[in-house]
Amino acid sequence: MTDLAALNATLCGQSAHLSDDSPTLAERTGAQPSDPDLISTATVNGASARLSDFPGLVKMEPREFRPGGAIASGHCGATRIAEDWFLTAAHCLDDDYDEVSLIVGAESLTSPWAKRIEARASICHAGYGGASGSYVNDIALVRINSADQADLETVPITAYGPTDEPLAPFHYAQAGMAGWGLTAFNGQLSDTLLSAELKLVRSGPAALYVYSQNGAGPCIGDSGGPLFITETSGQKRLVGVLSVVEQNSETGGFCQGDYGARYTNVQGYQNWIQSVIQHCEQTPQLCGL
Repeated sequence: MTDLAALNATLCGQSAHLSDDSPTLAERTGAQPSDPDLISTATVNGASARLSDFPGLVKMEPREFRPGGAIASGHCGATRIAEDWFLTAAHCLDDDYDEVSLIVGAESLTSPWAKRIEARASICHAGYGGASGSYVNDIALVRINSADQADLETVPITAYGPTDEPLAPFHYAQAGMAGWGLTAFNGQLSDTLLSAELKLVRSGPAALYVYSQNGAGPCIGDSGGPLFITETSGQKRLVGVLSVVEQNSETGGFCQGDYGARYTNVQGYQNWIQSVIQHCEQTPQLCGL
């Protein structure tokens, strides 16, 4: 019988010794949601976004229950790629969390239309290297209960995989991102979905490299969120999962001015994604289901 190890996968949290804080994972006890009445119009310097422009996107909050009733939450994004499956970053899930929640269905997290559902299992790439390994193989899958599909009526399954043209800056100069991350480094998390158009500067089999434009780009708390390209047909396609935000080369600051970010290239992990999903559906007990 095939096990997860044979697919280069593992249950998330089993490599918790690798859980160095990523530059894109919001501090679980520090980052706080912002006051919706005082929200900046930035994701950093971005614009308010519609979920319809980022199909399948949800907010993900890994949560740890602490003594005295305190709850420490992580803040990331995830994207629905199959009926019961979401794609995100491994570094969002590499601690032994008590629960992983998905907030779905609304641009505003405090909207009465927003629903919270609990994930059933999380599968990380076994080759994920953490900070000491430069965040290689920073990709993970999250499985929900099939019974919760009714809460996902407004969350479409997004297209991913091969693009119409080779995935390179010549063919796709621009790519879009969105999330509920910090609106400024050491700032507050956004209550409202915010987006930015990024410049695709380099692509490789495992990673995509992008650059902010006009100071707008991803920040802490946008981890695991999607990078989309738009085909000439108008179809949105998921091509990346946010892994690392880089420092401004001139100032050394994060999430300000001109800076780069690295996304895990979904195309390079398509076989891994499909193999893990197929395996877990066929032998759910081996995937913690």
